[in-house]
Amino acid sequence: MAGAQNVWRLQLDSLVSPWASLRGQASIGQDAPFALSGHLDASHREPVPANAALDVQGQLEAIQFKLGATARDMSLLASGEVAPFADKQLPRLLVAGQGIDPAQWAKGAPTARLAFSGVFEQQPGKRLLGTFSLNNAGAASSIARSCPWLG
Repeated sequence: MAGAQNVWRLQLDSLVSPWASLRGQASIGQDAPFALSGHLDASHREPVPANAALDVQGQLEAIQFKLGATARDMSLLASGEVAPFADKQLPRLLVAGQGIDPAQWAKGAPTARLAFSGVFEQQPGKRLLGTFSLNNAGAASSIARSCPWLG
């Protein structure tokens, strides 16, 4: 960690754990409004090879984030804003995914091809209000396999 030009910087060249391998960098201003930015890459090999990237930027009172992850034919995106000192700590959140197959992650889980998307805003009382859509493109094929007269 180093500080120069009124900015603290952190460089993570490599961190290996049983869960993932990480690398990234972050910076935060030493003075208000504490401008910040960062990027973190993660990779995982078991049970399914996966990669993820997290980007953050903004000011300490309103941090914008974007997370993207992929594993085989699966992908996930989450983005939004975190306001750790505000009444509404998660003012907005967007989530989306496609090709998600639970059987790839958990032994004995059903096979599926899930796609989802959601947009949320925090309401008073820490409630999230929004819309969420979920689709299983693999449902028709699994029903056809279990009901031969449909196939």
